Amino acid sequence: MKIKQLFILSFILICSLKCNNISKEEITKKSKKMEEEILNNQKKYSEKPYYTAKIQAQACYYEIFINEIPIFSFGAAGGISNEIPLNYEILKSGKQILKVRLVPMFNKLQLDKQIDFSINVGFNNIIGEKTLGEYMQTLRFDLPQKIKDAELPFFEIELPFEAKVPWDYSSDFNNAQNLKNNPNVNLLIDNIVKKLHFALLNKDQNTFNSLFINTIKKQCDVMYSSSKEVKEIIDYMQLSKVKSVLPIPEYQIVFYANGKLARVVSKDKDEYGNQYVVKYKVNPLMVGGEEGESSENQIFYLPKGKTELEFF
Repeated sequence: MKIKQLFILSFILICSLKCNNISKEEITKKSKKMEEEILNNQKKYSEKPYYTAKIQAQACYYEIFINEIPIFSFGAAGGISNEIPLNYEILKSGKQILKVRLVPMFNKLQLDKQIDFSINVGFNNIIGEKTLGEYMQTLRFDLPQKIKDAELPFFEIELPFEAKVPWDYSSDFNNAQNLKNNPNVNLLIDNIVKKLHFALLNKDQNTFNSLFINTIKKQCDVMYSSSKEVKEIIDYMQLSKVKSVLPIPEYQIVFYANGKLARVVSKDKDEYGNQYVVKYKVNPLMVGGEEGESSENQIFYLPKGKTELEFF
């Protein structure tokens, strides 16, 4: 199993390799430097727990949070199954609070009678490079029938579970500045959204990498990424497949974790309930195929002592 495949799409954008007239040699040199920076940040762990959430959903738009950090959302018109990694959102060992929020789809006012939802949280210990040990369940929740029948405007529940991990990345989160009380928050948000959008439009690989580097360093550490997987991640980051970038729509700011985290959402929802702001077209995967559409949905925070937002 390639662990990289389970999380890479949650934070990687795909764009054009021929960017800003930078030579392939220079791109290779910068990629090598980035690879070294990521690998130098990785620790040697004697135990390697790999936490996941296995989700089954139908007829609802669902959002998943851990300790008030939004980690995944999706509009499930028909029955779907997802397995999402949780290591990055588990900042340190101890009690975790997983929150599930279910809301109607297609601009309906009540949850559909056909709604269904279940979530199973657990972990495997990674043995060696890729072998998964026995799966250990730590939490399971199934939407009760009485909730399905109630046709509520929304449903929300908090589910505690214990996690034991060999890292502690909680200091950045604990020491983050409160954005909700910051009088310049609108300007700070506008600046980072435009910075990302500008990097895509202008194929600015340096700016693009600088936005993602700290996030990737943490991701690769807690996902125990091998040197090969780090190289593959960097390859995915090259600005190589974006055909066009859509204009930034009118958006609003949503705060999380008592104002420590923020995200922008479009004021208009698509048919599945998504509210992405930074969206772009990618070339067809196959000759003669239709071009695809992808999006970026980053969370921002203001680290202690900093004056500009960063990706969390």
